[in-house]
Amino acid sequence: MRPHDATGIVEEAAARRAYFAAHIYRAPVILESSRRPVSEQPTPQAIALMNEVADIMVRRYPKLKKRPIGGVGERVRSVVAEVSGIPVGVLRGAGHRWEVSHARFLAYWLMKQLQPRMSTTVMGRLMGTELRPKDHTTVMHGLKRFEVLRETARFQEWLSDPRIVALLEKPVDGGVGR
Repeated sequence: MRPHDATGIVEEAAARRAYFAAHIYRAPVILESSRRPVSEQPTPQAIALMNEVADIMVRRYPKLKKRPIGGVGERVRSVVAEVSGIPVGVLRGAGHRWEVSHARFLAYWLMKQLQPRMSTTVMGRLMGTELRPKDHTTVMHGLKRFEVLRETARFQEWLSDPRIVALLEKPVDGGVGR
């Protein structure tokens, strides 16, 4: 490696470290070579341009807008937690005990009954955590398992619970998932 190549690499690494530090600490960092602060704050002109591009994208591609899901996830989670006796945090977590899994199967089925057009990806987001949503294939498996286990005593007891019956009879307000 020639000496001038190594210098360029060192300067580039210093610039990347400074840019990264500016993002973490939210403070301008001055590079030794340029003596110009690296700022993370966009200029007002850049903000206006980004907003204009976002408006154009939403007009051209209407599916980019997030559609509301009408609070179905919150209602289903709370009712299933009450009926099954499993806390909402555990329902949304990564536990694999059969009691928790069966309650999740019920929640997936209820969401599908209340919002037939809701995708399994959206259901996974609603039943997982922000950092770790459930995968859409997990939801699909849960829906299939519900149909198999539906006739068992546990599921019959849950489905006949007045809170579940009331949830299924109440119309859902809001939009549908993707």
